[in-house]
Amino acid sequence: MRRSTGTGGSLVMRRLCFEVLAAACASALPFDLAHSELQVCSGGVCEVERSAANEVRRLVATHKATHVEAVIARSYAGHEWEGLFPSPLSGIHCTASKCTLPLGDAYTYKLLRATVTPPAGTAHTTARLLSQGTFGVRKADIDAFSAAGGDDADASAAWFDAQVAAPPTLAQAYTRARQNPRHNSKTVGATYKPCGKGARYHAYAFATRDVGQALRVSKSNGVFVLKLSGVALTEVAEWAPGTGTFEICTVAEAFGDDGGVGVAAAGKCKNDAVRVPNPPVAFADSSGIVSVEADAVHVLTMRQMTFVLKRDQPSCTAFENADAVNAADLHFIKLGGAVHRYDRRLKLFANTPEAPSTEDAGEVSPGLCPAAAPTFMNAWQCRRGASPCAAAACGARGEAANDPTLGNRYTFLAKTQIDQVETVQNLDWPQALNDAKMLPFHNMALTADDQLRLRVAWALVQIIPVAEDGGGRLKDHSAYQQYLDTFIANAFGNFRDILQEVAYSPIMGKYLSFRGNRGYASGKTLPDQNFAREIMQLFTIGLWRLNPDGSEVLEGGEHVQTYDTRDIVTFARVWTGFFEQAHRGNIETQYENYVDPMRIDPQHRDTLPKTDLLGGYLGDGYPLCADLPPQHFLKRGAKYVYHGVESIEGEAYDGFSGTASEDLTPEGVTITVKSPAECMAWTHCGGADKAEHQAKFRVGVAEATGKEDIARDAAEKYLHGSNGEVLRVYGTVQLRDWSNDAAPTQMQITPFPENTDEADAYTAFVTQFNAKFPVGTQITVHNTAVKGRAPDALGQYTAAAGSELYTALCGGNGFDDKCTLPLHVMLSRALSCEDDTCRQVDDLTTVRIVVNDQAHYYTYVRPQCVKLAFFDGKLTGSQGWRGGIGKTAQCSDPAVPVAGAACCHKTVAGGSGQLAAAHKPPQCALLGERMRYATAAARCAAQGMVVCDGSLGPYDFTTACGASQQTWTDGSCGFEVEINGDGLINLISPTDKASGTWDTRFLNDTENTFYPRWGSEGFPTEASGDITADAWCVKTEAGKLHCSAQVADRPVFTSVPTRVDVEKRARIGAFNPVVTLAGYVCADGASCEAGADVVVYVKEGASIDTHAIIGLKREPARGGGYAWFMNRESYVIVGGHHTLRNPPAFMPLSGERPPSTKVAATYRPYLLYAEQSAHHETGALLDHLFYHPNTAPFLVKLLIQRFITSNPSPRYVTAVATAFSTGKAENGRGSGRYGDLHATIAEIMLDREARSSVLDADPGFGATREPFLKVLQVLRSLEMQTSHGQE
Repeated sequence: MRRSTGTGGSLVMRRLCFEVLAAACASALPFDLAHSELQVCSGGVCEVERSAANEVRRLVATHKATHVEAVIARSYAGHEWEGLFPSPLSGIHCTASKCTLPLGDAYTYKLLRATVTPPAGTAHTTARLLSQGTFGVRKADIDAFSAAGGDDADASAAWFDAQVAAPPTLAQAYTRARQNPRHNSKTVGATYKPCGKGARYHAYAFATRDVGQALRVSKSNGVFVLKLSGVALTEVAEWAPGTGTFEICTVAEAFGDDGGVGVAAAGKCKNDAVRVPNPPVAFADSSGIVSVEADAVHVLTMRQMTFVLKRDQPSCTAFENADAVNAADLHFIKLGGAVHRYDRRLKLFANTPEAPSTEDAGEVSPGLCPAAAPTFMNAWQCRRGASPCAAAACGARGEAANDPTLGNRYTFLAKTQIDQVETVQNLDWPQALNDAKMLPFHNMALTADDQLRLRVAWALVQIIPVAEDGGGRLKDHSAYQQYLDTFIANAFGNFRDILQEVAYSPIMGKYLSFRGNRGYASGKTLPDQNFAREIMQLFTIGLWRLNPDGSEVLEGGEHVQTYDTRDIVTFARVWTGFFEQAHRGNIETQYENYVDPMRIDPQHRDTLPKTDLLGGYLGDGYPLCADLPPQHFLKRGAKYVYHGVESIEGEAYDGFSGTASEDLTPEGVTITVKSPAECMAWTHCGGADKAEHQAKFRVGVAEATGKEDIARDAAEKYLHGSNGEVLRVYGTVQLRDWSNDAAPTQMQITPFPENTDEADAYTAFVTQFNAKFPVGTQITVHNTAVKGRAPDALGQYTAAAGSELYTALCGGNGFDDKCTLPLHVMLSRALSCEDDTCRQVDDLTTVRIVVNDQAHYYTYVRPQCVKLAFFDGKLTGSQGWRGGIGKTAQCSDPAVPVAGAACCHKTVAGGSGQLAAAHKPPQCALLGERMRYATAAARCAAQGMVVCDGSLGPYDFTTACGASQQTWTDGSCGFEVEINGDGLINLISPTDKASGTWDTRFLNDTENTFYPRWGSEGFPTEASGDITADAWCVKTEAGKLHCSAQVADRPVFTSVPTRVDVEKRARIGAFNPVVTLAGYVCADGASCEAGADVVVYVKEGASIDTHAIIGLKREPARGGGYAWFMNRESYVIVGGHHTLRNPPAFMPLSGERPPSTKVAATYRPYLLYAEQSAHHETGALLDHLFYHPNTAPFLVKLLIQRFITSNPSPRYVTAVATAFSTGKAENGRGSGRYGDLHATIAEIMLDREARSSVLDADPGFGATREPFLKVLQVLRSLEMQTSHGQE
C-alpha cells in the first residue's frame, strides 16, 4: 500500500484496505466449530477421557451457593488434562487415555467440548505463528513457509532459529543514519565539506540558516544581484522589495507556492516583512562553476532540487572573502546546467564498541573527544592509544555514522532546548519534535527482517518502560533510541544484562528520579525511593510472592508481600551516587550525556550495610576482604587496568626518588671538633627517669661564625669527617652555646640508636663518635651516606622485564618491541611471585612496567569482597600534628590492609617512644603501601621496634610509607550503636566523636542509619528494661537508646551439614580453598572426590572450626561448581544481651577513607576502590532481584501475555519459567545460563500451548493486544509504503 495525496489514489487505497481487512476477518476463525456438553460430573472423582486431536474439552465448576462458574481444567489436542487460572484444579492424575479429576462437594461440574475442523493446508497455522511473532503477516512470509516444506513444528522451529540468527536492527544506528542536520557553532560534530563525498547541495537560493543575515541587493544591467556577506548568492530578474540592505526574516526552503523569503529593513521583521518567492541559484555567467555528472550525485526525493555527492569531486567553486561572516557556506556546483548551493551538514562518525572512532577532538568538535568512557558495556573492547584525543578509544553500541543520502529525517539537538524551531524546520519531512521518539521503531517494525527480536524488545520495553519524554528529555532522540537498544540487543541474551543496562541508563535515572540521588551522609536527606520501588514492583518480582506456576502464595489464606516499606528505604540507599558521564563529541546535546551508561560517584554513595528480601544482607555470600589470600594480585582472575604513562597515584609517586643529595652545612660555617662527645644529662641518655626527653649529645666545637641550626626536620642525616669517616644521626643537628648567643661553641646531636631499650646504646654511640671524629676533625652534615649520591627511596611496584606479571601486562611475548599494553588484563592462571616485594605485601595498587625506557602503569582491581561493619579495631592516623594524629584518627579493621606502618623505638618501660625515620623506611616495601596491622607490627618487630602509639608525628615519607596516608598505631578502638524506636541503628565510632573527625558518617543523632538483622530476642527498648544500672544502654536527649556493642564469633557447624542447613545458615562467603587458598584439605576425602552436594575443607590438622570452608554445589545454570562459605558466624552483642548478625558491607567503612581529598596519591586510589565497591554493591542487588524465586514466574507470565495469550495455563507458565531458570527450553535451545531469553522465548513461541491452533476455540484463550501493535500489524500486512521514501 502506498500513501497518496491524490483523491483517486486515496479511494483506491481505501478499497484495498477494506478488501484485505475483510479477508483477514473471514480467516480469523479458520475452521468449522461445533460445541457440545458431554456429561455432568458429581462430587468426589470424575474420570474423563483426554481430548481428541481436534478437540478442546473444559471442566466447568459452579459454586452451589453463589452460582459463580469457572473453568478449572481443560484438555486439548490430545494432551492430558491441566488446571487453569484463576482456580486451577490440582491433583489431576492421567494415564495414556484417561485422567482422574478430584472434585469438591461445594460445586457442581460439567464437561464441555468444542470440536474443530481445520481448513486444508498449513497457511492458517503459519499465519497464526507470524501474527504472534511479528509486527504483521505478509503474504510473502506465508509463501516462504510453504516453499520451505516440512510439518508445522519443523517449519516453526526453523523460522524461530532464523529469526534469532538475524542481525539486530538497532534503533540508535537506524536513527543516526538518518540524522543529517545543518551544522552551526552550537552543533557537536564535524561537517561534510564542500566537494567531498556526503556534501549536500540545493538549487533554491535561501535557506533557514540565512535568517537574521544582512541581504544586500543591487541592480546591474537590468538584473538584481543578491549578496550575502559581500558575496553574490544569486541573480534574479525581479525582486519586489527593490534595492538596498535588508534583514532576512523568514525562509521556506522550496520553490513555488511552498517556498518563500521574508525580508524587511533591519529590525523591522516583526511588522514590516515582505514575502517574495525563494529564487533559484542562477548567474548570468556560471562558466567558472564546476559541473558534476549525474552519476556522481544522489538526488533526495524528499526535498526539491536537492542532492548529495556520492564521491569526492576534484574541485569546486568557492567564493572566499576574509570579511564575509557567512563565506564558508557559499560554495557552488552545477548539475545539468543548474547551479546548486552548498549546504553545510553535520557529519557523525562511526564509533561502535567493535570499531571505536579514532577521530581527533578538533575534527569532531573542539575539545570534545568522541571516545566514550569505559563501562561494563564496552571496556573489554576499548583500544589503547587508538584515539589522538584520549588514552583509550571506546565505542558505544549503535553509534553509527550518518548517511547523507538518507536525508535528515530525525532531529539532532545541538544544545539542550536550543534552536528547536530551526531544528524541526531543517527536517526533510517535518514532524512534531515531541512526538517522534517512536518513529524509528515504527519504521523498523514495518521493514526490518529481525521481526521476532523487535517483538521481544517491544514486549520488554512495555514491562520496563520509560516515558517518551524521558523525565524531561522530551526533545532528545539519542537517549530514547539507546534505551530501546537495551532490549533489541539483548532480546535473545540474558535478562541480567538488561537489568544492568536499565539500572545504569541515564534516561531511566532521570525518569525514575535516582540520577543525582545522594546518601544521607552526603545530601543530608533520605534518598529518593522511586526506582527502588519500581524495579521490584514492575520490573522483577512484583508485589506478591508467587509459586513457580505463577499463582500467588497464600499463608493462612492471605497473600504474602515480596517487600515492604523498609525494603524500599533500604534499596533506595543502593541507588545513590549515580550521575551522567562527562559529555563528549559525536552525540546529541552539548552539556549532558544521556547516551552512555551512568557513572557512580562514591563521594555521594550511601556506604552503610543493606538488608535483602530473604532475611539476610546484600553482602551475604561474598568473601571477606580480611580473608584475601597472600599475593591475591597474582591469582587466576586477577584484573588490571592500563592507566597510561602516569599512575593513578600521580606524579607525586611516579618516579619518586626521595631527597636529592645535599650538603646541609650552612654556607660559610666550619665545624671543628674541640672536645669529645658527651651525654646531656637532662635527656633520656642521662638515665631511665629522663625518658620523656629525647636523648641528645653535645660536642664542643671551635667557634663558628654565627648561630645556625642545621636541618631540624625529623629525618636521618650523616656526619662526614675530614678524615673520611661517616656516622648516621637522627633529627636535629644544632650549633649552640647557651651562654653566648654570638658564637656557638657546641654542636647538639640526636643519636640514631637501633634500640633505645638497650642501656649500652648511648655509651656505644659516644664511643663510636669519639673514635670516628677525634678533636680537630672538621665535620660537614649531609643527607646521604655517600656525598653526591641521592639516598635510596621507596617506589611503586615494578614488574621486572621477563617476569610472568610483566609478560601478562606487556601483552606480547614479554619483550619490549612486542608489547601491546592491553587496556584490560585478566590473569588466566596464577602467576609466580618472583621477588621479595610481592612476597611481603598484603595489597597492591599500581604495577609499573618499563617498555623501551618508558614507564607504563597498570592499576590492580581488587576482587569483590565485603567487610564486617563491627570489629575490634586499631587506631589509624595520618600526617599527625606534633603531639598526635588529631582529627585524622579513625578506627580501622586490623584484619584489612587499609593503612601503612610507622615504627617507634621502645621506651625503657616497653612502650612506644621516639619515632624512627629513614629515607627508605625499612618497615615499608612500597611507596604508599597498605598492610594489615599484624604485618605492620611484624615489620616493626623485625627492627627491634614497635608500632607507634599515635602520639608522635608528623608521618611523612621518612617515617611512614607515604605522606597523607593512614598509618597504624597501637591504640585500640571499637563501636557502639544508637537505636531508634523501630530497630533502625546508627553505627557509632567513639573515636570519630572524640577526635572531632572530618568523617561524620559514624556520629550519633543523625539519620545515617540502617536496618540490621536482630536476633530472636529483638532489639533493646526502654519499655523492656534495657536501660540498666551498669550502663549497657543509656537514653539520649533525642529519645534513642545508645548501647554498647561487643563483637563475637562462633562456628556455624561442628559437623558436615546438609544442603538445606547450608542454604539456611551459611552467610559469610569464602575464597576457593582448592584454587585460591593454601593449607586446606578436605574433611571427608570421599565426599570431595564424589562431588557431593556439600563438601567441607579444613586447615591441615584442624577440626571443623571457624576457619573451615563449606562448599555448596551450584546448579549448572548458575555457574556450576561450588559456592564457598566460611564456617563462621559473626554477631554483635548489643546492650549486654541482645544480638544482631554482624552486617557485611561493600562500601568503605570506618578507617578506610583518607582524610584529605586534595592528595591525589592517596585519594585517587581510594576513589577507584570505592567506585568499584559501589558497582559491586549495585551488582549484588541486581543479582538478588534477578535470582529471586519470584522473578522467573513474574516475568515470563508478562511475556506470554504479550505474545500468545492473556490467560496462560499454570503448566505453560511453569514450562517457560523453567526455561528461564535453567537456560534451556524443552526443545534444547538456550545457553544453559539462568535468565537466558533465547530459551525463554523459544519456550514461549514453540510450546504446545502456543502452537495448538485448536485452542483458538477455547473462549478463555484470548489475547489482548496493544493498540500500537494492532495498527502496525495491519500496516505491515498491507505492505504499506510511504511516498518519497519518507519515514
